[in-house]
Amino acid sequence: MRVAASAAKNSQNSRKSTDASSVDLIIIGAGIIGLTIAAEAKRQDPRLRTVILEKEPALGEHASGRNSGVVHAGIYYEPGSLRARFCVAGALRLLDFCREHRLPLAHTGKLIVATTASERELLVKLAANAAANGARTELIGSAQVLKIEPEVTAASCALHSPNTMSVEPKAVLQVLSSVLSAEGTSVRFGSQATHVDPEGNVVQTSDGTAFRFRVLVNAAGAHADRVATAFGVGAHFGLLPFRGSYFELRPGTGLDLRGHIYPVPHPATPVLGVHFTKACDGRVYVGPTALPALGREHYKGLAGLELRELGAMARVLAAQALDAENGASFRGHVARELRHLTRRGIANAARKLVPRLKAEHLVACDKRGIRPQLFDRATRRFVNDFVIEGTPSSVHVLNAISPGLTGSFAFAEHLVADWILPRLRSASGSG
Repeated sequence: MRVAASAAKNSQNSRKSTDASSVDLIIIGAGIIGLTIAAEAKRQDPRLRTVILEKEPALGEHASGRNSGVVHAGIYYEPGSLRARFCVAGALRLLDFCREHRLPLAHTGKLIVATTASERELLVKLAANAAANGARTELIGSAQVLKIEPEVTAASCALHSPNTMSVEPKAVLQVLSSVLSAEGTSVRFGSQATHVDPEGNVVQTSDGTAFRFRVLVNAAGAHADRVATAFGVGAHFGLLPFRGSYFELRPGTGLDLRGHIYPVPHPATPVLGVHFTKACDGRVYVGPTALPALGREHYKGLAGLELRELGAMARVLAAQALDAENGASFRGHVARELRHLTRRGIANAARKLVPRLKAEHLVACDKRGIRPQLFDRATRRFVNDFVIEGTPSSVHVLNAISPGLTGSFAFAEHLVADWILPRLRSASGSG
């Protein structure tokens, strides 16, 4: 995805600007962030004319539709961060939405399992973190672990999160889109933003349409930094996509797995490690891998390769791997993840949690996704919080990482109230 900035100086661009349809709000991206922003904007101001541009022909082709579906409790996130602030409140609103529309919802619960003394110490810190964020958790011993998850026989202790649940992400997207449509907000599929005129507030699309907007919201996920660049925003950031692939637990293994089972995460890496995820339909997935991808949509094979991006990605990788403070941890992460590329490698990692798991219990599946991880070139660190930047007429969501689905409704409320409506009011005042 490429978005070029233009000043509408030649006759062709001037004509397109003149012919542009006028709207209040243009949202780029019909993922969970874009859709919830549109819904919240309509809730806070029913008069708003909103159009959502989606480059794909259908909902859920990328991160939002490939989400694990886990409704997180708020355990991992730094107290005071945006992720922590919106996770608990967002989870309640997401669950209310699912109940209201009778969408699939599984009360799975979750265990974060410690198997060593050092992991036990980290688990105590996670429990304190959860408490600070308002998440309900309980540290439990091995006997209690076995009552919740009989297969987790290797645990010395675990952090139990009874409020962690599962939803079906694509069902959420579909219903949310239908609600928006009924309220007069349209999603234009196959409509990619190709050129923007930040001075004239005009965006041109791949289907030949032009829109004059009062405020543009960039919720383009893995491509958000590219859209932001056209507005002169976020130039100090780079992006490294991590690809996650899963295996599925074969039916009839005899393993009694009742909910989500996670390891204690390594504190120096932005991923949670190989774990067991139980979906709403009862299927159990084991994974994911977490290695740098060769493109922002590089899910499998050669599809999605971005050769022109490899240089930029290599620079981010080198900066992180050679960093004096965190380089060793990152190199260790890559070495561990290389061992997870095979079924046997994933099984070996997952067996730490469920000792009876065998490689032959796992089958290949098509569940895979991309985590677009923002990298701050100035600090040479991955950014582990939501990032929002703006101009007088635009708002850019640059790092809507996990818990993006969980926190989406609450995050959207913040974006609309604190970022979007003030710009719309300013635009009205200056007009």
